[in-house]
Amino acid sequence: LFVIDRTPAARLMRLMLRHDGVELGGTRKTLWAGRRDGEGGLVDPQEMCTSVDGTRLFVADAAQRVVVVIDAGSLEVLGSFGSIAIGDGRVETLFQLPYGVACYGDRIFVSDQGLHEVSVFKGGGTQIDGGPYKRTRTLLSKGTDPGECRRPRGLCVLSDNRAGSHGDDGKGDDAEGADGNGDGSGDG
Repeated sequence: LFVIDRTPAARLMRLMLRHDGVELGGTRKTLWAGRRDGEGGLVDPQEMCTSVDGTRLFVADAAQRVVVVIDAGSLEVLGSFGSIAIGDGRVETLFQLPYGVACYGDRIFVSDQGLHEVSVFKGGGTQIDGGPYKRTRTLLSKGTDPGECRRPRGLCVLSDNRAGSHGDDGKGDDAEGADGNGDGSGDG
C-alpha cells in the first residue's frame, strides 16, 4: 500500500500488507518530500499510480511541474518527466499544475489542472534507464461541453480500455480509448 501524506510534512509511505489487510511489521518505508535532490525528488506530491508491472510509481508533483518516477521497492527516485531543457540553464515545463496520473500499458496519462487537459505520454523508461517518456498527444480542451474539461483531477483506466477523467465540476466524464484515438484499437 502506498500513501501520500500531506501534513505536517508531505511524504510518500510504503506499507507491506498481508492479503487480509494486516500490516507486516518492520516493513514501512518513507520518502520525505520538500527536498530538491537534483534528480527531481518529491516537493509537492499530488496523486500517484503504479506501473502495470508494479515496479514503478508515477507521482504528479505540482511544485516542480513534473511527474516523478520512483522505484516501488526501494522508493529511490529514478527520474522525472514533463520538463525539457532548452539551453542556457533554462527549462520549459509541459505542465502548469499536474495532478492526476494513470497508467495503461506503456502509456501514462497526466491531468493538468492549470492547462485544463490530459496529456498522454509513451515510453519505456526514464532518462536514467533507457530514454525519456514522450508526450504523444493531449486529450480534451478547456470548457464544459462534451470533449472539454475544467481543472481535471483524478484519472483511472477502466478494464474495457478506456481512460476517464473527473474534473472539479463533476462534468469531466468524457472517455477516450487508452490508445488516445478514442476507438480502443491500440493504434494510437
